[in-house]
Amino acid sequence: MNGQAVSVIIPCGPTAYAPLVRCLDSLDKTVCDEIVLARFDASHVSIKHEVPVKEIGVPYVPDINRELARRAFEAATGEWVFLLYPNEWF
Repeated sequence: MNGQAVSVIIPCGPTAYAPLVRCLDSLDKTVCDEIVLARFDASHVSIKHEVPVKEIGVPYVPDINRELARRAFEAATGEWVFLLYPNEWF
């Protein structure tokens, strides 16, 4: 992409893997430079995508959804950060 780098962060809780494929399919290099996928540690999902995907495993805590979003945001390297949930698409 030209200009400023865009990171898309996706906090993916333990029940969000079914819609994740459609979410990821909606992203390409014209939309973002990096995808940060913060996922529940117990998942064994492997992601391959044309845009670099940074996977972050997060152990369970009582407010897991908030922790997933926080960790994804901290790991993003783009100048712009776009939050996208697994049941959404671009």
